[in-house]
Amino acid sequence: MKNKETHHIVMNAVLFQCCWFLAIFSDWYWAVIPLLLMVAHIYRVSPRRLHELKLAVVIAFSGITIDTLFKVTGIYSFGDALLLTDRSIPVWLCILWFGFAMTVNHSLNWLVKKAPWFVVGCAIAGPISYSTGRAIGVIDFSNQSLGLISTEWIVIALIAIYVASPRIHNKFMVRREVL
Repeated sequence: MKNKETHHIVMNAVLFQCCWFLAIFSDWYWAVIPLLLMVAHIYRVSPRRLHELKLAVVIAFSGITIDTLFKVTGIYSFGDALLLTDRSIPVWLCILWFGFAMTVNHSLNWLVKKAPWFVVGCAIAGPISYSTGRAIGVIDFSNQSLGLISTEWIVIALIAIYVASPRIHNKFMVRREVL
């Protein structure tokens, strides 16, 4: 059992890293492959598939919304990346948000369970990831925006902790059964 669980966690982490590197270093559509493999893998191993889908949608939607707000207000710019609309963020970044969301209950679950550390980790790793994207040239923002990016990731971490918490879902399910 432990080997299967470890295999699952490693597979989830590796697929997300593949998704990240392909989204950043190649055309966005290559990143769809590891993203779909993440979905298939989670579908195969998770007994709570509907919960996983809800979790991914809420976290990804939250990140996409905040990043879109930052783009519209001029905090971010993306050069010639493929955008769905003039006001949207690039497709590759949407893919990354869904990929990240699918790590919360899997390869990042150990850290999510230690909520304060997860929040601190997101507050540090989020801006580092965006700074890496800036160094590569796929996103641009000023150094003064790093505080906003860190705040975004704190918000995302808190949302992820909230929606991933089994206690919250158990209360929701009890209320739903009563209704």
